Amino acid sequence: CFASYGNKNFIGQSVCSIGGQNKTAHSETVSCSCSSSQRNLPFSYLAPTITYYLVRVNQKMRAIYLNRYNHVNMKTYLFAWNSKLWKWHKLAEMSANVRNGKDVFDRWGTGTSRKIQKNDRFFIIRLGEEPRGIFASGQVTSDVYEDIHWHKEKSSIGKTANYVKIKYEALLNPETDVILPREILQQPLFSQINWDIRMSGIQIPDSIVKELETIWKNVINNNV
Repeated sequence: CFASYGNKNFIGQSVCSIGGQNKTAHSETVSCSCSSSQRNLPFSYLAPTITYYLVRVNQKMRAIYLNRYNHVNMKTYLFAWNSKLWKWHKLAEMSANVRNGKDVFDRWGTGTSRKIQKNDRFFIIRLGEEPRGIFASGQVTSDVYEDIHWHKEKSSIGKTANYVKIKYEALLNPETDVILPREILQQPLFSQINWDIRMSGIQIPDSIVKELETIWKNVINNNV
């Protein structure tokens, strides 16, 4: 049976009128294209279906709103990798997987910052050894959480650290790829931030994010 109420259509309901005529049930009009052999049922029979569709519509509208809200309020953060302090043994493999279109997830320490949120954006800069500069970017996939410290000495005495989960959209290998060099970030436009950070989780000002994204996109294209 195919029934309609206002502008809503309901399929599979047994509410109808003889010969497809409109009938009034509980002061509401329901039209139906059911066969004439079916009998009228009270409009309340449609209540569960109406509730189901209203809940689904509400969920979809909420998801659309949250996506737009998160996009508008998305912040961009700088993470740091000091290759003198930590050897990234799987970097080449992970970089190749990202280049080949595979989803590559990771986690990264956020220092003392706990304001980073899911759907924020990040860049990672290599420090400590040459070549220094930005070599990775992507999206934060979790809020900040606490776990065992990444440094072996600190974890051995029970210390913890703040982390977020991340997904790479670009991950260059500084040993084989051309990264965004640290020297470029010395330009006056980028002087609002200290790029030689000692810990991750520094927010990149919105005023320079657009230009940074443009330069970074050119770096990525030059490595294709």
